[in-house]
Order: sequence, then C-alpha cells, then structure tokens
Amino acid sequence: MFLVISFILLAPGMVSVRILWNKKAIEYQDYRIIIADYVIYSFLIQMAVYGFMFFTNPSRTVSFIPNIDAISHVLSAGFVFKYSFMALILALILPFFISQVISFCSNTKAIEGESINKKSVATNTLPKKGKQPLTFKTVALFFSVIGIIFVTYLITDRNTQSTVSQDSYDIQKEDDSVVFRDINAQSTVSQDSYDIPKEDEGVVFRDIPVLIINTHDAVIGDDFINTTITLANTGNVEFEFEDASAEIRLRGNTTRGLPKRPYRLRFEENTSMFGSNAHRNWVLLAHYWDTSNLKNWGAYTLAQQLEHQSFAPLAIHVEVFLNGEFQGLYMLSDHIAADEGRVDVRTEELNDDDLAFAIELDHNERYGVMGEEIFMLPSMNDTARYFSFRYPDSDDMTQEHFNAIYEYVAVVNDLIFSNSDFELLNTLIDVESFIDFYLLQEFFGQKEINWKSVNMYKAQGGKMRMGPVWDFDWAVGRGPQYDTLGISSSWFSSDNWFRGLMQNLTFNSMVQQRWDEIRDKFEMHIVTMAEKSVVIREATLRDQKLWHSEKETLLFQASVQTVSVIDFLSNRIIIMDSLIENLPTQNVEME
Repeated sequence: MFLVISFILLAPGMVSVRILWNKKAIEYQDYRIIIADYVIYSFLIQMAVYGFMFFTNPSRTVSFIPNIDAISHVLSAGFVFKYSFMALILALILPFFISQVISFCSNTKAIEGESINKKSVATNTLPKKGKQPLTFKTVALFFSVIGIIFVTYLITDRNTQSTVSQDSYDIQKEDDSVVFRDINAQSTVSQDSYDIPKEDEGVVFRDIPVLIINTHDAVIGDDFINTTITLANTGNVEFEFEDASAEIRLRGNTTRGLPKRPYRLRFEENTSMFGSNAHRNWVLLAHYWDTSNLKNWGAYTLAQQLEHQSFAPLAIHVEVFLNGEFQGLYMLSDHIAADEGRVDVRTEELNDDDLAFAIELDHNERYGVMGEEIFMLPSMNDTARYFSFRYPDSDDMTQEHFNAIYEYVAVVNDLIFSNSDFELLNTLIDVESFIDFYLLQEFFGQKEINWKSVNMYKAQGGKMRMGPVWDFDWAVGRGPQYDTLGISSSWFSSDNWFRGLMQNLTFNSMVQQRWDEIRDKFEMHIVTMAEKSVVIREATLRDQKLWHSEKETLLFQASVQTVSVIDFLSNRIIIMDSLIENLPTQNVEME
C-alpha cells in the first residue's frame, strides 16, 4: 500500500521532469510509451531504495511494510517526506545514468561498425559517424554518481561520534546526574562475584550500570519483602556497593499489571545512588511502553537544568538482574516524597497559618477519602479535578489543617480561571516555577498535564511551586497504546491552570521572555537525547528482545520509537516557537 501511495505521488513528477529533460523524446515516441517506461522505472527505483534501506538499516525499514500502525507512525515521524524525496532523487538520476551508459556504449559500437542499437533504429536516432561530443554526458555521469553517493549517505544509519562536546552546552556533570561518565573505569565488584549471564550470553558489561536484586526466590508483590541489592559497572567505584540490605515491592497503577513490572526499593539505611542525596526509598521504572527508554530520561534531565525547578528526579539507566535472571533495561529514579533533598517541605510542626504541603493533581478519587485525604476543585471547563496529598499524611493532619490547605489551593484555582487579580496570584504561587514546568510539559507533548501526574508543593514561608516533573509515558505525541497520530500543532494544555493563565498578558509576556532565555537549552537537549540513544542502544535491543516478540506491533521496536521521539521533539520546538510568538498581547477570553 505504501509503495502504491508513494508511486502515485511520485510518478507524475518523474514523468514530467524526464520529458522536460529530454524534449526530443516527444518527437520519436508516443506519450504512452514514455509513461509506461517511467511507471516501470518508478517501481524499480522505489524497490531499490527500500531494498537498500533494509540492507543498511533493517529495523528502520520495517516501518514501511503494510501495517496501519506503522504507516501512522511514519506519517507522524516525517519518514514519508524524507524517503519519498530520496526515492525521487534516485528516480530522476538512475534512469538518466543508466540510459547515458547504454547510449554511450551503443553509440561507440555503432561508430566502430560493430553493431547498431535496435532502439536507435526504431526511434530514428541512429548515431552519426565520427566522434561524438561527450562533454555533457561526462558531466551528467559524474553528477549522477555524486547524487547516488549522496542519497546513500542520507539513507545509511551512521554511528559516528558526535562533534558536540560536553562543555559546549549547559548540562549537569557527573556529580549531579551522571549524564557523562567514564564507562571504562574499573569496577570494585567483579563479574564473577554474582550469578548473572556473562558477555558471551549476550550481556556486554561495558555500556550500562548493573543492578542485581536477590530476593532468594521470594515472589515480589504488593507488600515489601526482604532483598539484597548490588550496584556494579557504574564507571565510578565510589558509587558501587554489594549486598546492601533492602526491601522491594511492586509500584505503579496500570504499569504494575504489565509483563515487565516496575519496583519500589527501600533500603535499610539511607543510600546514595550515583552520588545523589542519600535516601532509603528509590524506584525502578520499567518503561514497558517506551522502548526508546528516552521519554522520562529526557524530561527529568532537562528539568535538572532549569533553575526554577528546585528538585528534579534522578534518571539513570540500569540493567536489572533478579535472582540471577536478566530483567532488561530500567531507569533508576527518586521516589517522590516530602523529604530533605527531594520535595523539601517537611516540618517539625504543622501550622495552619504558615502552610507546608505537597499535592498531586489526579482525575479520580482513587487515592483516598474525599474531605480527609483528597479534595476536588472544578477545572476551567467545570470538570472535576482531584488533589491528593503527598504531605502531610492524613494521620498527622487535623481537619482544620486540611481545610486551610484546601482554601489556599481553591483561591489559586479561582484567581487563575477568573483572571481577576494577577498581583494577588503572584503572592500565592511562584510564577517562574509554573512557567518552567509548563514549557517543559508542552515541549514533551505531555497529554496528562490536563488531568494527572501534575505535582505542586509549598514550603513554610514560601509560595506554591510547580514540580517535580513525573511520568511521561503518555508524552511525545503518543500514549502507551500508540492510538493517536503524532505531532500536535497546538497547545497540549486545554483544560488546566496553564490554559487559564494564558488569558493574562503579564503571564504571556513572562512566557515569551523565559522561552527566549532557555530555548537553546531545549534545542541542545535534543542532541543530548540523540547521543544518549546511542549509549543505550544495545541495552534497548536486549530489553526489546526479552519483552517484545517479533509478532507485536512494529511500534514497540526500540529503533522506531527512538526515531519517533527525536523527530517529535525536533518538530515540536519549531511549533512552540510559533505558538509562543503568537501568544495574545492583551487580555482576551480564551476559547
């Protein structure tokens, strides 16, 4: 189907250009012969293009087979334009290249009296005796070869070293997020000291840190069970430890029911991971739906670079072994909690007049009892939005304190949607943190920004801030089920606080100013993510082989999702340029 569609798009252009290229063909051949000739050329050239693509990069080429999900993906990823353009170049170059070679050989033989080309007789174009001018043919042959080489270069997947140096853009170094590290450093934990597969069984101890969990064959469920944990192959011996006592259980809501399960870790003692703040609680995110393993990593590491996001979760890829069995690629991250070094709002004593809290927006009542553990406020479109508490715990909170927090958030909600008093609103919320959070969510195309996975907090003596960022499974243009087409040309915020804030001139002006300040950082982060995809490539393929069979939808293929993520962000930043530039410059009522 894809070949037929692309042929329909390409054939008229190829025929027209070829006729214009060689007008004399009209004098000797019927149009029907010319069209039939190039119909054949079209199919042959396209088959050659896709065949060569498969030879150079099979995993990318599979997205062209007749599969509606695959077609929707390549449409959203921009593949149609890219490879149809390549096919068009080859379709114009190769026929002329071949015809000139044949013509050159035929004319040479005719001149020498050895043979006469039959097609020349049929078309009344017998070669004349004497030396033929070869200047044009030589130039044409030369540029045809150059063109073919150029298209080959475009199609081939090149694993070259990036020319962007670590110091050429502003990202956190090893002591913060371990984005770059010496992966050849000697590990203090030997490969033979624990029972996991060796390199000849498909696991290469070179590119990814390894986390070994041993529950002594106890089954991991909803309740914590005892385990020991070893961290090795980090590239920095100071980060590594062996057989640390801990507990483990399942985590997540929908994701805990998937074949590849996420986990919550709770160490016996505060434990630092990769040089970060020491805590007892950590999480292992499975990314079953995101086989690129880039969405959460990209969002969290970008948030680490934004100064108005005072806390952003750790994001480190690790390969996990459970009781000696390889479990694939996971991402180690912070457990979001009110604690020093994380969401730092915990106080010795609750104060109704100087509130401290951490809450999360959700779209249902699953996290507690209404009026005691959760509360509800209307959205911009009067849809129920629920807020659950991360801090304080319901056991520590009096009804008066609950009511005080509810009233604070309700006032913020009313001020945003009514657009009545931005100066008063600015005394209650940290607008800069809202803007950074908002721009990052929009950049990654986070659908859930309207109804869930939106965290906010307030420390005593401070304003309410947005963050930390969390859970980007539904981001980057697609949900876990991959049931929607790619890149939106509008805001993802449609029924939330940010949409309400866009009614205000002052807020819009601040968004434009902030985007000018951090846009280059966002753009360079796309390069960082592309480089990261190279680092984890082999690990993602091992994970894909373990958890996703070849019979599953092609969109679960790591290479396809990786290209989709990078393509989405590359297009999204351009869309955001236009959206932000065209924000209203006066107070208007948003539709």
